[in-house]
Amino acid sequence: MNLKTIYETPELVQTLEQDELWDVANGMADQFSEGVTDTVFERMMLVILAIPRIDFACITLRMIKERNKETFKIQLRKCTNFEKFKNDYARYVIDW
Repeated sequence: MNLKTIYETPELVQTLEQDELWDVANGMADQFSEGVTDTVFERMMLVILAIPRIDFACITLRMIKERNKETFKIQLRKCTNFEKFKNDYARYVIDW
């Protein structure tokens, strides 16, 4: 499945098998390491919010963050869903 389709319909991740979720996670991390716009980053975060398993969502966030920690922090703070991430995921992935 291509990332553009996932970004357009984040809920699709709820129908994916675990190996497909790994493909999405790796694809997003690779794309982030190449540099993404704030809009694409926002869509990535919507995909992560749609992942039904919080452990897998946290692993995906960590994979993305590890590619460029400073850019991750900057772009995450710009997200419209920043408060949800801060409340739900900060204790797992963010080292402020």
